[in-house]
Amino acid sequence: MPTKPTLNTGQRELVVSQLVARLATSTSTGEPYLIPVTFVLDANRILIVIDDKPKSGGPLRRVRNILENSSVAVLFDHYEDDWNQLWWLLIRGNAEILHYDDFSEEQQSNIPVLFKKKYYQYKDLFFYERTFISISIKTVSSWRFDGS
Repeated sequence: MPTKPTLNTGQRELVVSQLVARLATSTSTGEPYLIPVTFVLDANRILIVIDDKPKSGGPLRRVRNILENSSVAVLFDHYEDDWNQLWWLLIRGNAEILHYDDFSEEQQSNIPVLFKKKYYQYKDLFFYERTFISISIKTVSSWRFDGS
């Protein structure tokens, strides 16, 4: 289970092929929190947009946690009954809360395209009104049943 600071080509393909990941955050006292998220991979960081899906009231727990403790983990995995197809990939990194205006003009043009290409549900989303979680990759660990 090698640990690397960046994704290799095969790992990048696995991550990009996934529609859902699991984001793990924790409070400043270490209380864990795990939630499924939609995401895009932009260069060497993971971006998660806070969208219009129904959520419980008040500030989101994942956002509050990141403001208290920026260390996060993101799990990507694949399961099939044929266990030769099993794999998982774990990214550990530092998260920050960003607003659309925090991105460069080039990123402001590129980010909506990435999300809309991956998720048709975002076709009408106004990204300039959104908050994002940006995760810079510190380490990558992965495993495949077939040993690759």
